Amino acid sequence: MVNEWVVMGHTDKEVKQHSLSTTQFLWAQALEGKLTDVKIHLDCGRVFHAHRSVLACRSKVFQGMFESDMEESRTGKIMIRDFSGAAFGEFLSFIYTSSTSKAADGAELWSLADLYEVEGLKEFLLSSLNQDSVLGAVRFASTSACPVAREALRSACAEVGRKSLASISQESLVGVSVK
Repeated sequence: MVNEWVVMGHTDKEVKQHSLSTTQFLWAQALEGKLTDVKIHLDCGRVFHAHRSVLACRSKVFQGMFESDMEESRTGKIMIRDFSGAAFGEFLSFIYTSSTSKAADGAELWSLADLYEVEGLKEFLLSSLNQDSVLGAVRFASTSACPVAREALRSACAEVGRKSLASISQESLVGVSVK
């Protein structure tokens, strides 16, 4: 009789957990500058380390940059202008982990997502809108040059407003007068 070594497949949950631990490991490497192959220089003086493959997987713009003969592909050095270090750090955090770890300027994050074609970040920002952030999002939407962004933001903000109004009970309005 032959002894067989049978390997069972993993559940979706196990695969997702492994995937999360891999991306978290790569993000930790990037934060420490270990085994990275790209340096991203911001005009504010901050430098971030990253992995080309991770950037290219999440952004069509980075993918195109690295698959071409552009200077960034040859040197491994990317120059980013007009974004704060805090916002760009959260942008990178999202690229690696599909989440942000701290509060960041939603307008800057949206602009980065738009510039580098990271649609998942836009979806994340829209789903993260709440009563505290909706006014800033409305302000940003009103100044956005992109009609698609304006409409997406306005729709999401309107939904937050509808939910907020729906949560107000009639009892809480007793004694409230409008002048």
